[in-house]
Amino acid sequence: MPGVRLFPPSLIAAVVVAVGSVAWFTSTSHFFFDDYIYFREAQREGLSLRFLTMPLNVHLSPGHRLADWFLQRFFPLDFAVAQVLLLACLAGSMLVLYRLLVRLFGPGTGAVVLTLLYGTSLVHVGVIQWWSASLQSLPSSLLGLVCILAWLAFHQTGSRPMLVLSVAALGVALLFYVKPVLLPLELILMRVLVVEPERPLRETVRAALGEWRYWLAYLAPVALYAIVYVVGYWQPSSTPTFALVVDYLRIAWVQVFVPSVIGFHVPPGDPSALVGAGVVAAQLGVIGLAMWSIARWRPAWRGWAFLGIAFLANALLVGVPRLADWGSGIAWFYRYYPETTYLLPVALGAAFLRPARAASADTSSLVHPPAPRRTIGAGLTVAVVVHLALVWTASVPISEASPGRLARGWIDNVREGLERARRDDGDIAVVDGTVPEFVVASWSVYGPPYHDRLSEVLPLVDPDLAFDRAEGDLWRVTGDGSLSPVAFAPQAGGWAPQLLNETSLRVSGGVVDVGPDGLCIRAEGSASRLELRPARPLVGPEWYLGLQYLSRDAWEPDLEVRVDRGWGFPAFADRTVSLEGSARGDKLVSLGGPPLQGIRLDLPAGSHTCLGRVEIGDLVPRVV
Repeated sequence: MPGVRLFPPSLIAAVVVAVGSVAWFTSTSHFFFDDYIYFREAQREGLSLRFLTMPLNVHLSPGHRLADWFLQRFFPLDFAVAQVLLLACLAGSMLVLYRLLVRLFGPGTGAVVLTLLYGTSLVHVGVIQWWSASLQSLPSSLLGLVCILAWLAFHQTGSRPMLVLSVAALGVALLFYVKPVLLPLELILMRVLVVEPERPLRETVRAALGEWRYWLAYLAPVALYAIVYVVGYWQPSSTPTFALVVDYLRIAWVQVFVPSVIGFHVPPGDPSALVGAGVVAAQLGVIGLAMWSIARWRPAWRGWAFLGIAFLANALLVGVPRLADWGSGIAWFYRYYPETTYLLPVALGAAFLRPARAASADTSSLVHPPAPRRTIGAGLTVAVVVHLALVWTASVPISEASPGRLARGWIDNVREGLERARRDDGDIAVVDGTVPEFVVASWSVYGPPYHDRLSEVLPLVDPDLAFDRAEGDLWRVTGDGSLSPVAFAPQAGGWAPQLLNETSLRVSGGVVDVGPDGLCIRAEGSASRLELRPARPLVGPEWYLGLQYLSRDAWEPDLEVRVDRGWGFPAFADRTVSLEGSARGDKLVSLGGPPLQGIRLDLPAGSHTCLGRVEIGDLVPRVV
């Protein structure tokens, strides 16, 4: 628009306030849960087409994969850099949203206030604390807004490059997340309900149908994405009951989305009277605003209809595949609301602001009948101040509840401990085990390699770190992430050939040979079994197998370990240990707690392995 600044100072101030607020409340977080899984996959795979197209928790997300690789490769476990990238997406989304609101409703206070409302949503505080979740939602939200803005420019001016830009933004957004498949629906809803509110609904529907050729351009990338997703990534899920869907939608709208817009955080399952009163007040406030806006200007109902349909579509896309497995509690996660959050200002603008062609640059853009400018300004100022106060108050418990705060302390302790151990001992090894639930939750581990193991997380801190080595300097990671020196203390077993002579060790299957490398076993045709029984059952907190070996295979044979706890050896292995091919090595294998009456090692068919010392022992403190 002639004479109108692209981004006025008030808008820049709104962006600074919103982004600064979110930055402050998310700065204490860190990487957690899926973050370590995806970083480890990036570290292991490297940048390749195979890596970019690997399923990301059943999603197709090459953009996510690329960002994971970039951060892990150049800024490993640097949450500050990750936060800057995510906040840049938020700032960009606010700028694009403002331009969208100006095109729809004209410049003025209304567009700035609605942009600020989006930027200060509690949804962003909840999402930006979690790298994996926000990396799906924030880039796709930014690109979704670009898609909508470019379409609106095309609709208003007929510019074909804007149409191309809009479709391209949709295609790129799909590289991060599945939710942009709803963008064509959102564009059609905007065309029918928002762009020309003064025209009868029948006319806008007819006009949208007449533009079917343009809508086909948007369906092309969505259809391609859907085919690729269904063929290579989709996994069938159970169908939720109608009652479960209704309960999920109730929580999502009543207790999460609407309160978060105002700046009111509802903790999951909080039964307090104060929280209940806040939820009721939020709903009554929305109902009152809707009735007031429609009473002032009848076409305002279209904005609320746009919001309701968009919210329902977003919620169902998230909920239907997950509800039967996870329950209605998924509605509490802020990660599922960024897309609806950026559509909210558009809906409110449609309810309270005049269309752009009816607004002038020197008005507040509020719909008729207009109130005095001074009254409007005072009311908006009070509303903004109260909103910011509510948001900052509610952001504190959201920030404090993030698992990233605990993960930060744990990772910092691990990092300091490894640096100190390197200075003291040089070449070190760590006893493998599971990381705390706040680092990688057990429910997020899908199968081998088990990503909640220290051997999967700690290489992101120290890529050269060794694990489960029975000899040399050994360290154990405690619950808070600090390191303590330990040593393997054998209680049974010894040099394998000697044990064979003493009959405490038995070998069945394969060709056995005794030499300077120990007890060499060639498994031919079927697996060979080596059974070791201590003189008496072992009792104690936790036992380990210490194993010296020489593998003469070019491949990496998997050694299966079974433990007899008084009722024989189980059908399935207690542990599977990969031996390095064509190399000497030693392994420390956790056998669990008592009782322990014997162990059995199954060597795979075709393997040729020499076993030196085969010992059972525990870990004792070591003096550094």
